[in-house]
Amino acid sequence: MNYKLDAIKATEVAFQIISREGGELDKLKLIKLMYLLDREAINQRGVPIVGGNYKSFFWGPVISDVLDLINHRNNSGWNTAISPLIGPPDKEWNIKAVADPGRDHLSDRELNLLNSVWEKFGHMTGKELSSWTHEHVTEWEELKSGSKPIEIEEIGRALHFSEGSIQALTEQAASAKLLDDIFAC
Repeated sequence: MNYKLDAIKATEVAFQIISREGGELDKLKLIKLMYLLDREAINQRGVPIVGGNYKSFFWGPVISDVLDLINHRNNSGWNTAISPLIGPPDKEWNIKAVADPGRDHLSDRELNLLNSVWEKFGHMTGKELSSWTHEHVTEWEELKSGSKPIEIEEIGRALHFSEGSIQALTEQAASAKLLDDIFAC
């Protein structure tokens, strides 16, 4: 059980990351940094910032809902702030920050976490981040093709949470999902 994607925070986070890169960066780097940000948020406070479905892919772990925002542009807030993919199919795809969505939904603590992840990983390319996650993100499972879900409890285990903390993490995610389902009406 994972948290539901917060598309507003995902948009604000993506804009912040892309802006730190000068307004444009490659898609792989963005999705790696967003995964690492959520992983660090879970590690430090037991709750992700962006949320969504985490998955193992050939190139490493990702938040698949963020990948859907990038590839399918199925959210008007995202579409306003973040450009469609730029580049020919045989090249690396880039993405641009086009309109500042603000950061009304990101707390100072969340922005500090983002800054910390940027300081640690922002100098790396998307391919370097992919290699780094292959070596250091133990909840990721190597796949030849397709994808496999990564549950929040697997992230907790990889971060060496106690079994009690993993259970609390899972229960909190289930409670948040239930509330999202109730109030989605």
